[in-house]
Amino acid sequence: MMKLISLKKRLNECKKGRFNHYVINGEWGIGKTALLKYFKLIAQQENCLCAYFVAEQFERETSDILLSVHILQSIVKFLPIKPVKKDSFLKTIKGFGIQVFGSGFNLTLEVDKNKIVDSQILLQDGLRGIWDDVKEKTELIVVLIDDVQNFK
Repeated sequence: MMKLISLKKRLNECKKGRFNHYVINGEWGIGKTALLKYFKLIAQQENCLCAYFVAEQFERETSDILLSVHILQSIVKFLPIKPVKKDSFLKTIKGFGIQVFGSGFNLTLEVDKNKIVDSQILLQDGLRGIWDDVKEKTELIVVLIDDVQNFK
């Protein structure tokens, strides 16, 4: 019951513009995934859009750009509504793809190769674009990422 009250309090704080990030850690099998799925249910009951996904495992040498793209594509893929392409981040999406025997979902971004792309700016602009596309349908997007240790 304490976690439920605490989560609802945090959601209300976020709706008022006071954002926080939380990490739940612990030994394997103690219920972190179940707790995240429960948080998703509570967020949905509080009329928040919620994207829950499992972080893919990347090699240590993987560029930060690819990690940012993975986060953005996962949010778009797992939102219960699909953002509408308009004057936003989603207009830069060149294509989507699904791999059957390899790992899941691909997103191709149209990026000007003559410009230096910073992964944090890409992530920030992408998140802002996703928000611009769905903000009329919700007060808040909750992003729950399971197995964040995969982002080494």
